[in-house]
Amino acid sequence: IVSHLTLRDLLHLTWTSRHFREMLMSKSRKHLWAAARRNDSELPDPPPSISEPRLAAVLLSSFCFVSVWLDVVGKEC
Repeated sequence: IVSHLTLRDLLHLTWTSRHFREMLMSKSRKHLWAAARRNDSELPDPPPSISEPRLAAVLLSSFCFVSVWLDVVGKEC
């Protein structure tokens, strides 16, 4: 079921409880993040230095991660 979520939905799910956060942030679950990103076909692949969850936070949260954003798209917020 989780592999059918959008990246935004998966990110929001990590915010709902400690249990979901611990489960979904596990390195063994990185395939779920990649699947969720692919469900949002317009989102870019993360650079090697940025994890899928970090990319989701950078692209989809309301916070500005200037240094990470510069690595992803090469421009300021």
